[in-house]
Amino acid sequence: MSVFDKLKAYSRKPAAVILATVMATSTIPTTPIAQAVTAAYAESSTQTTKETKAAETKVTPADLGIKETPWDGKSNITLTFSTHIDNGEAVATISADQVKALVKDQLENSEDFKNQFVYTKSGQDALSKQIDAKLAEINKTGKGLPESTTDEDGNKTTYSDAVFNSEVAITPEVTGCKVELANSTDGANSAATVNDDGSITIKTDKEIKEGTVSLKVTQLSVKASFGYAYMKKVSNTAASGSEGSDGNDNGRISIDVGTVGGSGDVHLEGDGQMSGSSTQVTDDPKAKTDVTLENVTSGYGVGMPVSTAKVTANEYYAGIDSSTFADVNAEGLVYKSNQSFDVYAGGLLGLKGVIVSDGANDELFGAELTTSILDKTQTVQITPKKAFEGERTFTINWAYPNGKDNAGTTTVHVKGIAKKPIEADQLVIDAQYYRFQDDQEKNVCDLLNQKVKDQLVDDADKDAVKKEDYFKSVSLDGYDETGASTSVCKIKPGATNDKNDVYSNYEIKCPESVSVKPIESMVLEDWGKTTDSGEKTAELTLTSKYGEDNHEWTITHKNFRERYVKELPVASWDGHTLSKDLVKDSFTNTWKNDTDEEGSPAYPLYARNSKNGIITRVTVSYKYDRTAPTLKNITFDNDASVKKVPKDDILFTDQKSDVAYTLADELSGVDHDNVKTTYDDLKSGKTGILADPLIWDKSGNRARFDIKGDSEVPVDSISIHAVDAAGNVATLDRSKSQEVPEKVSKLVSNSSGVTVNVSYSDTTPQRTANGKGYYNHGRSVTFTVTDPFFKYTKQYEPQQICKITRDGSDYVTVSLDQQGSGWKDLGNDTYSYTVDLSADGDYVIGEAKFHDVLGGGIHSASANGEEFVIDQTAPKLNVSWNTEAAQNGKYYNAARTATITVEEHNFDPNLFKIEAPVSAGNGDEATPAQIGGWSSNGDTHTATVTFPGQGVYTLSVSGEDLASNKSESYTSPEFVIDTIKPKIDIQNVVNRTAYAGEVAPTAAVHDTNLADGTSIEVSKISYPLSKDDPNPYAGAAINTSATDKSVSYLNPAKTKGNDGVYTLTVQAIDLAGNTESEAVTWSVNRFGSTYVISDNTGKMLDQYLKSSKTTDVKVTEINPSGLDDNKTSVELTRDTKNTTLKSGDNYTTDSDTSSGWSEYNYTVSKSNYDKDGAYRVLFHSEDAAGNSSENTMEGKNAKKSGAAAEINFAVDDTAPIASFVDLASNGKYEESSHKAKVSFEDNLKLSKAQIKVNGKTVATFTADQLEKSPIREFTLDGSSSKQDVTVVAWDAAGNKSKELKATGVLVTNDSFVLWMNNLPLMVGTIVAIVVVAGGIYMVVAKKRKENEEK
Repeated sequence: MSVFDKLKAYSRKPAAVILATVMATSTIPTTPIAQAVTAAYAESSTQTTKETKAAETKVTPADLGIKETPWDGKSNITLTFSTHIDNGEAVATISADQVKALVKDQLENSEDFKNQFVYTKSGQDALSKQIDAKLAEINKTGKGLPESTTDEDGNKTTYSDAVFNSEVAITPEVTGCKVELANSTDGANSAATVNDDGSITIKTDKEIKEGTVSLKVTQLSVKASFGYAYMKKVSNTAASGSEGSDGNDNGRISIDVGTVGGSGDVHLEGDGQMSGSSTQVTDDPKAKTDVTLENVTSGYGVGMPVSTAKVTANEYYAGIDSSTFADVNAEGLVYKSNQSFDVYAGGLLGLKGVIVSDGANDELFGAELTTSILDKTQTVQITPKKAFEGERTFTINWAYPNGKDNAGTTTVHVKGIAKKPIEADQLVIDAQYYRFQDDQEKNVCDLLNQKVKDQLVDDADKDAVKKEDYFKSVSLDGYDETGASTSVCKIKPGATNDKNDVYSNYEIKCPESVSVKPIESMVLEDWGKTTDSGEKTAELTLTSKYGEDNHEWTITHKNFRERYVKELPVASWDGHTLSKDLVKDSFTNTWKNDTDEEGSPAYPLYARNSKNGIITRVTVSYKYDRTAPTLKNITFDNDASVKKVPKDDILFTDQKSDVAYTLADELSGVDHDNVKTTYDDLKSGKTGILADPLIWDKSGNRARFDIKGDSEVPVDSISIHAVDAAGNVATLDRSKSQEVPEKVSKLVSNSSGVTVNVSYSDTTPQRTANGKGYYNHGRSVTFTVTDPFFKYTKQYEPQQICKITRDGSDYVTVSLDQQGSGWKDLGNDTYSYTVDLSADGDYVIGEAKFHDVLGGGIHSASANGEEFVIDQTAPKLNVSWNTEAAQNGKYYNAARTATITVEEHNFDPNLFKIEAPVSAGNGDEATPAQIGGWSSNGDTHTATVTFPGQGVYTLSVSGEDLASNKSESYTSPEFVIDTIKPKIDIQNVVNRTAYAGEVAPTAAVHDTNLADGTSIEVSKISYPLSKDDPNPYAGAAINTSATDKSVSYLNPAKTKGNDGVYTLTVQAIDLAGNTESEAVTWSVNRFGSTYVISDNTGKMLDQYLKSSKTTDVKVTEINPSGLDDNKTSVELTRDTKNTTLKSGDNYTTDSDTSSGWSEYNYTVSKSNYDKDGAYRVLFHSEDAAGNSSENTMEGKNAKKSGAAAEINFAVDDTAPIASFVDLASNGKYEESSHKAKVSFEDNLKLSKAQIKVNGKTVATFTADQLEKSPIREFTLDGSSSKQDVTVVAWDAAGNKSKELKATGVLVTNDSFVLWMNNLPLMVGTIVAIVVVAGGIYMVVAKKRKENEEK
């Protein structure tokens, strides 16, 4: 290889040259360069994929069973969490009440807890003090001791001196508690939090295995029950007044028993009688009471441990591993037959499948995930598009709900797609009728192709091959060309179109054979029948001529025996060719016999259908003869007694026609004994009627005969059969007459006369009224006449038959014109004319009259008419109301009026029904509706129904007209009319009144249809008086029924927290929308003033605000006795500086004492707090009774120096500041990731902070996090490119810091990237490469020169 060839070879591998040069001559790191080169070559071979995703479904933690769970802490609990879904932490909450129950259960069952409750008489511990005080109270008041009694003997029993009963154990009962976590690490404590409200929350996204929450009691409230003993003393008062007494106690005996156990002192007095005794009672079960230890923070169970049941927390997706997603074999697929396969059956919800498929698969099949990600089994549906062999694959990547992690991959192996089979038995064709063989082969091929197309799976395939056939040709073996018998032919397919894009997806099999029937043969008796193949042989006819005038006559299977013809007939059959022989080339469109044979010959003919090629054999026949008559004359007006009316060349006669003719024979004469005369009667359809009898005159040459009955005889049809003596026969008619005959062509005789009749399509009216029938549908009138010669009547006697009127005006005139327009031939000399009457109206059918050409007598007739009404229109019923939409669906607060309107021509008020029932509902009143009478204006009829109220109503209307056309029924929904407002009654409180004593208001609402929206509520509108500031009226039970709501409020306990301003508001509404409201406001001032803060001031409380968001502070003070002006002041504190504001300069005050209380309104201008700082506005006052107002501190009225309502808020217009601790612009950090710190500062309070990298948020810090530590750390991930970091912070007042930036930051431990970003090193490397390349070139050039010299 020459030097230049070597250079060319190296030039095709530049990466190899550079890599080799650098590795040989430089200390530059070569591994990154090698990796970059390898990646560049690998990139060119990456396969392009196409992804198909299942329909997205939002998955929530609740779908996976991850939800906040209430827990009693006593039973074991198992929680579910997942780190693969947003907000997937497991949460369980033990409510404050359940915490209390847990502590109560464990302490009260603990002997250690019970042993801490010991009583020491006069002891200084809290329990002993409480018990001693309680015993002192019992001894002082006597409450808890039995009442004194005196029996009939004068013995008085008294009780006293209660002492602690040590025989009854002290029973402690936990009534309140506070707890804290015993530690933050053991068991489930690391996930537990004790909340401010006393509840406990367990929140975790880490596994916990049967851990418990360990607690320590920090505060307890306990009710301690104890027993006490007491002294029972019995004294006899009767002894002092007994007989013999001297009125003094001298000499009496006194006994006192005062020690436990019944021992005591006995005193004897005077006469030595016992006067009384004392006993200590220790076994009285009622001698028990209790004391309460509130909020104890040491001893008495404080510090004791309490623990919950076991807590277990499991990861929802913990069971997923490599075996979860197995490969799936998609087998048994057939062209265009969709099939589904389970691709995941692990039972876990929320996995998102993404189909990744080679684009080449798209033309072979489609794949789609058809199940929801919330289904336990995931299914893919494969849609075969093209048959193929071998195997194709696609994959399904499964992702967790958060989309951050890949759960696994399923590979689907598509094991080919089979062709769709079309079996031979699906293409079998029925036996075929005989055809010539080439016709039959084409017919069979067409049938097979149609069968194939019928078997294709869908319209798309069928449309694609609409003009393309699968079989191009077929041939038949074993064909019987004679057609004599049935032949079974083997089908041999020719070329097929199996390469077609559609047919190539089918496996098509041809049937083996087809049957061919023999030729269908029809004998003479079958001529006119239809063959099995559908050939109508009646259409095979012959045409010829007959009569003197050479009339054309068509010979059919029906009439071929009726008459002779004098020319040979010609046969034809439309759509067929004919032949006497079964030779294809001999068939022609017509056939004529080549033999002049008279009589009735019969001939078999072959007929071939020109469209389908079917061949049929039919035998036909006809009559063939000739005649030649002679005649001298013939006449038709011979009997004067017969009425005759000539019309043109027709002679009309009554009852009969008479005919006479004269025969002559110049040679042998007439043999009249053998003469016969015939004629044709068109009326009866008979021909060759024999005139009988023939009456001859004396000459023997003239004969006469009558034609009777209804007849129509053409004169030319009169034929005379004459025989001369020699036996020559001549057939004669008028055309052969030697004399000019009369100008008469027909003889018409009428012996039946005419009739006329009027009939109707319906004779049963819906109703008869006013002498008429009423019909609710159209009616037809038919005029029927009988006339044997109707055609001549209409020609020569046009006439009006009947007149019909509608609503008094001419409507239809029934006439007979020369065309007979509208008349229908019913047969049997009967004709009808029908008039359809469909329009509504009052009809009169007049008298019908009819006559024929002759007229008079039986030749004229008449019939009566009728009057009736047609009404097909149903009454139009409309109900309108005078009120608008209802309240609550059916309630109205005013009377309603319904107007009922009926549009109807044939109206009868008795046929309409109006019903308006009423009930009282929940009330006592039920006022009936007022139904008015009907009024009419033309076809409009009106009635009104008034519903005055009170009551529950419905309205229904229905009816029909005289023709029974029913209107649409109307039924209103049930509705209620209630015009009365709800009644409100408030008792035991007066508006704008201050109460220092009892105040227990009541409120009641009553209404028949009281709505749920009715409310009774007491709200506390004053500023809180203490930390515990309840609404004592809240929660009072409201008594509710369908008609009433009421509440009775208890008098609040006399506590500081219950002082305040209250408003009792009653909003009453009934279901009809009637409303009433009433409000009463009062103040409870048992401990001084109460305060009401304005809405805008309330919004500032405990808030951080920009100065622009502040407003004047407005406070209203309410007091029952009035304030001491000299002891009223307002103080403003900013941060730690306190200032007493000046009235009139810094704030204003106005007062109102016109009602039952004294009201003072303070307004402190916002100009007092327009600088940054934490503010408190404090209001001091003292009333005329010496009570100082104190709305925010405990111990109200403890001092008389005055206390206050205070308003706390902060003003902040200064933005926070952020700064990097260990991050700089253009900094380079050689590590996989860099932990950076940012410092945040604010003059008052930070709210949140946000850190973004390249515009994407990577860290957010909350107010709590920033309060714990203002220096926060975040992780900057490594990258092959430089990154920009931005930081923004906000304070609690909404001020935003300036954006802190660090640009061009590079974090990586990739040496190649560091080299690329180190300009001096990169330049040095390139120079080294150039030098090496130059050296190689010099070496090669020198070598070449040496070779040339050699």
